[in-house]
Amino acid sequence: MWTCDVDGQRSAQTLEDARKEVLRLTAAIAGGPQAAGPFGAITPATATAAVDYLRNGLREPLQSWYEYSFGFDPLFTWWVRVPYAELNTALDAYADAIEKVWPR
Repeated sequence: MWTCDVDGQRSAQTLEDARKEVLRLTAAIAGGPQAAGPFGAITPATATAAVDYLRNGLREPLQSWYEYSFGFDPLFTWWVRVPYAELNTALDAYADAIEKVWPR
């Protein structure tokens, strides 16, 4: 029988690391295209694609991964619940920041 053991503590740390990177990227573009450094060359079409990916393309596999073990593995559930929610909030804020700088 195939099993998939997920290390809840390591997963939580990975989610937290991702959240910190998303916050860093959000701060980098908050000042607009001029303050965005390498992000300044982004076109509105690229920004739209990025927002679509953040809101849709990335969410489905992340949610699927999370729901696979949530509630089934108590340690995973305990470790990952908060970092997963915080990453989702950060991803929303990042998408909002992109839309503010590069409106659709």
